[in-house]
Amino acid sequence: MPDKLQQAFLPVVEHSVCSHSDWWGNTVKSTMVCAGGDVISACNGDSGGPLNCLGQDGRWYIQGVTSFVSSTVCNEVKKPTVFTRISAFTEWLNEVIQNY
Repeated sequence: MPDKLQQAFLPVVEHSVCSHSDWWGNTVKSTMVCAGGDVISACNGDSGGPLNCLGQDGRWYIQGVTSFVSSTVCNEVKKPTVFTRISAFTEWLNEVIQNY
């Protein structure tokens, strides 16, 4: 486990690829985003970390929250990091914020 917070460039993996049976299969839902892979990915203990993407306006936006990774090793082939897609929960998040 590293002593310092780290960041990495994680290319997005298309849902049609990530949901193949020899990848994550039907564990990956349409409310999720896969990123990273066999070269670099999140590891156990990274759950809750952000997937930030640079917008056209030059600002960074949180697009996902780390949901799960391979339980055996980091950077496992065909097991990219799986993030909960924030945009799938925008309505719910707004309701929670309004009622807070």
